[in-house]
Amino acid sequence: MDASKNISPAQRSDSDAEIGHLLYKTAKTLKNLALWIVNLFLYLGKALLIFLFFLRRNIIWLGLGTIIGMAYGIYLEKRNGVQYFAEMNVQANFNSAAVLYNSLDYFNALIGAGQTAELSRLLSITPGEAGQLTTFYAEPIKSELIAADLYKEHFLLYDRSMRVRQDTFWIRTLGYKDFKQSLTNFDYPFHKISVISANPNIFLKLQKGLIDYASGNTLLKNLQKRQASVNEEEENLILSSIKNLDSLRQAYNQRLIKSQPASGSNQLTVMESTQENKPAELELYDKVLQLNDELKKSRRRSSTQIEIFSVYSPFNPVGRKLSIFRQTMTRFAIIGLCLSLISLLLVAVYKSLSALEKSTNIKKKQAPANLP
Repeated sequence: MDASKNISPAQRSDSDAEIGHLLYKTAKTLKNLALWIVNLFLYLGKALLIFLFFLRRNIIWLGLGTIIGMAYGIYLEKRNGVQYFAEMNVQANFNSAAVLYNSLDYFNALIGAGQTAELSRLLSITPGEAGQLTTFYAEPIKSELIAADLYKEHFLLYDRSMRVRQDTFWIRTLGYKDFKQSLTNFDYPFHKISVISANPNIFLKLQKGLIDYASGNTLLKNLQKRQASVNEEEENLILSSIKNLDSLRQAYNQRLIKSQPASGSNQLTVMESTQENKPAELELYDKVLQLNDELKKSRRRSSTQIEIFSVYSPFNPVGRKLSIFRQTMTRFAIIGLCLSLISLLLVAVYKSLSALEKSTNIKKKQAPANLP
């Protein structure tokens, strides 16, 4: 029998009522959501209009602040002359990035204090050239590939001294996204150093003095010497292993040749013996190839670790003129505009709070008179 025939009219009515109530609730929820979105846009539009009216009322003060900032920037440009900049890319070995950033901060402090004599001594330039320097700054070169290589080096590459990193526990504990977010500027190997100066021909002179000063750390020098010794020992060990394996492979091949019988009656046996021994020969050959790969990797690492800071892209002989957005005039004009806007907003907030406090006090004074 059909089960639907056993449902009474009252049960069908209740089911239809529940469906209708559910549809009504859903439509009401969607309507409230649509109203909320519309009200949100209305509030945002109203806030934007209020802000535009505020800018219109105070456009004179904003323009005055911008002009003052621009005037100060023009004064600095006239005093310091046209500014030029150049960039250099380096690889910081032996965790030396922190030393590099501290060195640049020290140079900026000397520039701010006007100690051109000390700056010229540290960078091996004349005091006049040191007085033409404006700013040193550095930033890490970041990319998805560099972050992925760092993650692979820390957790995925085979390391005989740290086999625990082969365990999937590390990957589960710290995923790639968390690892990438935890990286600091000092963790990246490549960094871009920028220098701004009024002298367009000073940058090649700066390069040697800057690298020599940052590389003068005693701890970094000791690490460099020890790492050079370790790299040399590792390369000699790999070369010795390759030589021994090659001698072993040659001796193994000669033994196979001598073990083959001269008559053709036992050819099948010889072929079977050769086939049985061939995997061992291939394994020996694969081991030689693996050691050759390790030798290439060791030599590549040694070549990049000759210096504490390996220069990949040096300063250009002649600096480039700063763009209008990086010049002092534009920068101080924007600073003047922002300071004027912040000051006017603070004044407006103070006036609003004062008016609100005044209206609240009036209501408190009028409250007892209105009581029955």
